[in-house]
Amino acid sequence: MTRAVPVASARWQGDPLDLAVLRIAVAGVLLLSADVRGATVAAEQLAALPAEALAVPLGSGGLIDAIGVRPGLARAAQIGIYVGAFLGLIGRFTRPGFALVTVSGLYLLAIPHLRGSVVHYHHLLWFSALLAASPCDHALSLGRRSTASASAAYGLPLRIAWALIAVIFFFPGAWKLIGGGADWLSGDTLRAHLYWKWVQSPALVAPRIDRVPGLLAIGAAAVSLLELGMPLLVLSRRGRWLALGDALGFHALTAALMDIHFSSLWPLYVVFVPWAALLGRERAPEHTSSDVRPRLLPAALTGGALLLGAGLTGVAGQTQGWPFACYPTFHQHPGWEMPGLWVTVLDPDGSERPVPIAATGWGEQWRLAGIGGPVSEAALAAYWSRIAERDEVRSLAVGAESVRFYRAAISVLPDDRGQPPLRLTALATLPTGGSPEP
Repeated sequence: MTRAVPVASARWQGDPLDLAVLRIAVAGVLLLSADVRGATVAAEQLAALPAEALAVPLGSGGLIDAIGVRPGLARAAQIGIYVGAFLGLIGRFTRPGFALVTVSGLYLLAIPHLRGSVVHYHHLLWFSALLAASPCDHALSLGRRSTASASAAYGLPLRIAWALIAVIFFFPGAWKLIGGGADWLSGDTLRAHLYWKWVQSPALVAPRIDRVPGLLAIGAAAVSLLELGMPLLVLSRRGRWLALGDALGFHALTAALMDIHFSSLWPLYVVFVPWAALLGRERAPEHTSSDVRPRLLPAALTGGALLLGAGLTGVAGQTQGWPFACYPTFHQHPGWEMPGLWVTVLDPDGSERPVPIAATGWGEQWRLAGIGGPVSEAALAAYWSRIAERDEVRSLAVGAESVRFYRAAISVLPDDRGQPPLRLTALATLPTGGSPEP
């Protein structure tokens, strides 16, 4: 007979339905994620580059050094993510399924970062690891009838998930005040970041809120208040409703004004909704069986490791890491000039014609231009071989003898849109065949 022990506090209880909803949300995001789909494409492109041309984020160097960028292995890891996420979606073999997602994602989702800019979808790996250690299949599972009652075995993973989201918000807010200070609160830093994003996303039609006196200062203060207040909001049910509304509003504004969507994060805010209570399922627990305590250990250990990793990188302000990183802080004033890559083809008479590279990601441009690392002629040659296959570039290269690469200084001021770069710094000149000149 299982011995019943008193529950110390109802605050640690959770319903299996609430945890199951989070499970389905994480699985659904993984199955639909463009980041998961695109990672194998990145592997194909980056496998041809020399190791020195890759921008390896903090924490993933050992993994990349040991395994390398292997397109075949990347495709296998992608399949592993899809299989594990599908098992999580239907609620069968969910723990092995999310463990498979975690191991596969640790490798596959590290690859796109090697282009030079870390993509902050770390939460997909964190939540997968947490679910792999949690009894998340005790409700809404295919072929299984739920008879489980509210328990700390479900409540602990839910609270760890709340804490992880709070960490995602809190440290960027702290760095805005610690590192940004008056420039951030005045709205000047926010103005510069808006201008940078408007250059990076030329198709974005954003309202000119920078022209409204005082509005950017109010917006900067509101962002800081939301981010710093998130750990307090998740402590109460009413606060979690407020966190849900504020966070969704925040994402809507960043999408409209800066083309920053975080579409893999906001669906996970379902964890803030008390689904069992809304459906009338919640019951006040009186006792819990003693066999629940051992089931708390995997989630407690996994959650502790996740919070430690996320917390340490948050304290350090380390945004360029994997599988842990502080989420983008935007606390530093970026200035009114942005670096970029400028490419021209050289005709026999010495004249130069610019090559369109609008489809190139900015992270890749910065890596190729030597921002944050050395310039690699091998990487530039591989890049030229790729873009030279485009029709508009191929037609420009007809009759050209060589291609020249520059680091460009681009004005981000809206009134300068469409103007030539302010300055050009020559990086390398290659023959149009792609091999470095002797």
